[in-house]
Amino acid sequence: MLFFWSFQLLPTGDPYNLSSLPSFKKFHVTSCYLSEGHKKGSLYVSLDNQKFLLTTVDKKRRSVLLDLWFHPAQNCQFTVEGEATVTVLGYFSKRKKEKSIMDDDEFKAIAFKAHELGKELEDLHNMNKKKKKGK
Repeated sequence: MLFFWSFQLLPTGDPYNLSSLPSFKKFHVTSCYLSEGHKKGSLYVSLDNQKFLLTTVDKKRRSVLLDLWFHPAQNCQFTVEGEATVTVLGYFSKRKKEKSIMDDDEFKAIAFKAHELGKELEDLHNMNKKKKKGK
């Protein structure tokens, strides 16, 4: 089950802490954007007392697509530096494990069949070329 989530970070505001939310398995950050009228803001995440720059948004690049996963138990905090209010978008997942559409053996079998069909199509194409040249 997935739950959409967003939060705003103010340049003078408190950090946003995922651990304060209900128990979820993971949080997927999908994008962030600059609020109207602001100049520039850098989005940071702090994990284990280390601070990492995720991205910077400004008037030229108002939004950024992201593909980052965080576990709420990591005690990660999001902050913004600069003169901007930044909105972070994403979703929470309660899934214990993502289910694959097929297992490895099924994937290998399908890939092998696709490869064999590709060879057959190539052979047919080459036979047609030879026939056309022979006429």
